Amino acid sequence: MQVDNRYNYALGERLSIRGFGARAQFGVRGVKVLLDGIPATLPDGQTTLNQVDLGALSRVEVLRGPASALYGNAAGGVILLESDIPQGAEARVVGGANGLRRVQGTVGGTRGGMNVSHLRYGGFREWSDADNLRANARVQIGGLRFVANAVRYDARNPGSLADTALARDRTQAFANKRGSRRGSRGARPRWAWCGRGMRAPAGSSWPDMPLPARSKTRFRSGSSTWNGAGGARALYRLEAGPSDGSWAWRVSFQADERLNFVNRLGERADRVLDQRERVASAAGFSQLAATLGQRVDLLGAVRYDRFRFAVRDRLITATNPDDSGSRTLDALSPSVGASWAFADAFNLYGNVATAFETPTTTEFANQPSGAGGFNPELEPQRTRSVEAGAKGGSGSLAAYQVAVYRARGSGMH
Repeated sequence: MQVDNRYNYALGERLSIRGFGARAQFGVRGVKVLLDGIPATLPDGQTTLNQVDLGALSRVEVLRGPASALYGNAAGGVILLESDIPQGAEARVVGGANGLRRVQGTVGGTRGGMNVSHLRYGGFREWSDADNLRANARVQIGGLRFVANAVRYDARNPGSLADTALARDRTQAFANKRGSRRGSRGARPRWAWCGRGMRAPAGSSWPDMPLPARSKTRFRSGSSTWNGAGGARALYRLEAGPSDGSWAWRVSFQADERLNFVNRLGERADRVLDQRERVASAAGFSQLAATLGQRVDLLGAVRYDRFRFAVRDRLITATNPDDSGSRTLDALSPSVGASWAFADAFNLYGNVATAFETPTTTEFANQPSGAGGFNPELEPQRTRSVEAGAKGGSGSLAAYQVAVYRARGSGMH
């Protein structure tokens, strides 16, 4: 797993697992992210982490490779983030150069708690300031858990400098502050019910996401997008002797309002794109595990995904035709694996897995001709992976893991 940090609050971190996600300019692509059990990844596969407060996390798990396809539209793996609600009250204050100030407060009890943090940063360069407020709360009542996240995120990007401009003044912004501005305001109410053999979480969100403009024209670089998303997932697990199985169903939706404008020295000018984009998905997943003897475990799984991307063009003129339309993508993704516990310190395993990854709405909206609507030439990416390895350890003294894998992807022309 690799994390690339540009130290730019308007761009955020880029995560990649085994190379998947490295093609994204910023944010997370090809990797599924879950926060407190609820997907932070939108149905089309893109993720921003501006709602995640690292100071409020207690646990992070990483599942690598397409064998984690049970979580859906991602080929690289899954990152599971769990918030920390400590007992009692706690406060932290951090200060630094360039106007850095971060204040965090946490209060918690046996049934839940709340964490609030506020970051203000003036920036080393012009047009690089940030003002971010995050809050999350969790309440547990019997088998019912309520989780709520809220964020007010505002950061500016100064852009990159040529060598001559960098030598002259490295604190300046690109071309008289023509860099982008990224904002996000919204809340994410979530709930989860856990009963015997059943888990059914659901959630919704309304983040603003900075998406690049579709046009290659130099001045058509201003863009803004509003996103709304939600969904539900149900999982049932059955245990019967040496084998057990699980079945899962998931539905989700996403709505984007995409606007592109001519950028004139950092000021918004004429509108060149106005369209509403919708993504609806449904998926079913089944998994069966069995034990042979006391040392060999077998695992088989199959998943079916179906996505419908639709766009409605709202900027139609005599010279700009209607680019409305839709596309439907689906795939069946099987996987099989086995492990052999030769000893406590030595465990062999192997798996063959597949994954399905759709283009995001941002990728669909980029057309070579500069027209609106969706690019008809883009196809989903299918990944096939083979992996073998060994792992083990000696109590709490040491642990090791060695893996050899090969992944081959096709699609996304």
